Amino acid sequence: LTTQVANRYFIPSSYGKIVSITMTPHRGMPLMAHSSAARAGVESLTRNWAMEWGRFGIRAVAVAPGIVHTAAWERYGMSPEAIGSGLPAGRLQTADEVAAMVAFLFSPAGDCITGTTFTCDGGFDIAGPEAGFPPSRHQDAFDYLSGESCHITIHAGEAFGLPSIHEAVAFC
Repeated sequence: LTTQVANRYFIPSSYGKIVSITMTPHRGMPLMAHSSAARAGVESLTRNWAMEWGRFGIRAVAVAPGIVHTAAWERYGMSPEAIGSGLPAGRLQTADEVAAMVAFLFSPAGDCITGTTFTCDGGFDIAGPEAGFPPSRHQDAFDYLSGESCHITIHAGEAFGLPSIHEAVAFC
């Protein structure tokens, strides 16, 4: 879709902006290889668009928020206050803060910004496990699989931890 928009509208007008939304952390986390690979792919694709289409006046950047406090996020059962307090910013970010960063990049102030990823996550990317994320249930699930000498990839533990790993192993 992005390629079609670029070919139809951006290239003929010699101007366009693409903002990809990815997320942090950029460091590895237990049971999150699939998510880390997808984020890295989006960021690489964004850099490639910047190189390929820059000569046509097209700018491509990515924004990598951390944990955005939303009603959907609260369904994971983690305390936003507890997780946020471990971040350098001392709280989780809001959707409006992410939107403000995107608006800045689409504004004239973003006309010369391309080929990079803006990490705007309250310090989540640098905080690590002491911020309470990944939750201990991720590490418990990872440790269980390692101890059982499992040579399979199971992504069930991402949201539900060790109980979902037990279910997946029993199913296999």
